[in-house]
Amino acid sequence: MALSEPLRVLSLFKDASLKTWSLSKASHNFVFSAIVSSTSFLLALMSSTSRFFKIALFSAYNKFLAKLASDWNKPDGIFEIKKSDIPELLKPLPIIKIHGLGKKTAERLNRIGIFTIEDLYNYPQDLLQTILGERDVYDRIHGIDLRPIVRNYERKSYGKETTLDVDIDDQHEITTYLLDYLDKIYEVMKGKKWLCKTLVVKIKYTDFEQITRSHSFDNYTNHYETLKEGLYLLIDQIDFYKPVRLVGLTISNLESDHFRQFSLLDSD
Repeated sequence: MALSEPLRVLSLFKDASLKTWSLSKASHNFVFSAIVSSTSFLLALMSSTSRFFKIALFSAYNKFLAKLASDWNKPDGIFEIKKSDIPELLKPLPIIKIHGLGKKTAERLNRIGIFTIEDLYNYPQDLLQTILGERDVYDRIHGIDLRPIVRNYERKSYGKETTLDVDIDDQHEITTYLLDYLDKIYEVMKGKKWLCKTLVVKIKYTDFEQITRSHSFDNYTNHYETLKEGLYLLIDQIDFYKPVRLVGLTISNLESDHFRQFSLLDSD
């Protein structure tokens, strides 16, 4: 297995239905993926590759718990959530960790003294169901998540970002980075025959404050000058009043050029 460049983080998912481990993560232009069948292989992989990149291994028996597991021990560690860990593992977690529970609902629960998942356990189920609305949220605090595992998914976004070696506050220099990202993203768009609807610029300042600015086009596009014009509109919305440590550019709301062409033909 040859690596074309170091990989920052790999993430591991265990598919309980197929009893396999899926290992995948994109970093810059390089994508690594594999299916492995044993934990011992993964431990050997970590040992033999730690000089080149970091690996985060995590597993659980459903999607909600897998996401929680991924928050532990990154970027270099192993964490597994088993059925025997529930509910004790969940009890101390803040309620905002529950997938499907929005910020406003969390604030409503905070106002009646509910801050952790353990607080939810101690609240009458009928009253709690009235507040939560969806049964899915109530199930998840008990370690139940029936959403299927999707092994093949359609990409929704693609982007480039870099943590700078030296913080910069020069707008021209930051613009140069963003234009370089646009050139690279555009080449990928051409190769994949993608159209995009939205352009997003991400900036993280030296004090770790992070902002994003987005622009949605009237129509799906893969026209370079249109993308470039959108990028300049976003740059004009950003305040460069303090040094920047991270710069990123993403295209989102992607659609296949082939699909759009056939859709137009079908509509005639």
